[in-house]
Amino acid sequence: MKVNAKILLTIFLTLVAMIAVLIIDIENRNLIDDKKDELLHLQTLEIRQLKNEFQDFKENQYKIMSKQEQIIDAQNKILEILENMFSLDMEVTGYAPLDPSAVEGMCFSGDPSITASGHPSIPNWSIAAGHRYPFGTLMWIEGIGLRQVHDRGGMISDNHIDVMTKTRQQSFAIGRGTRRVVVIKKGE
Repeated sequence: MKVNAKILLTIFLTLVAMIAVLIIDIENRNLIDDKKDELLHLQTLEIRQLKNEFQDFKENQYKIMSKQEQIIDAQNKILEILENMFSLDMEVTGYAPLDPSAVEGMCFSGDPSITASGHPSIPNWSIAAGHRYPFGTLMWIEGIGLRQVHDRGGMISDNHIDVMTKTRQQSFAIGRGTRRVVVIKKGE
């Protein structure tokens, strides 16, 4: 059996081509595997970086929250100090010198339309306070609001405020009790 040289050459070239295709396929697979490994490595680096950034973010958030808590604590301490410095528990009563049924000597002395400061009597604004508080002193009274010292009174001490009202019924409604008082601005 004689084999033709052309057939052998064709078989040989086909085998060479097939081997070349296999080599290229193997190189492509190796290249793909290398690229997969490179991508996996990059993804791992990115994940690590994201984890580190997230950890830094969490630490910064914790620091911010800690500072916020410190600020809130400091504000609360300042408010407590201010409250203790500027607010007092005082006895508060009411009087109505302009009420038609007002009794001289008990509700007023002298002209009921003029206060001890010479200022006109203004119900729901004027108050009588002790000499410790100069005329014109602004005070906030718990449950009543902002008022100004215009008057004095024989029974009024430094720890007692008498709130001027329009009627005796309003004065009775205030009653006699202890309330929180804040001196907003001392008069001159």
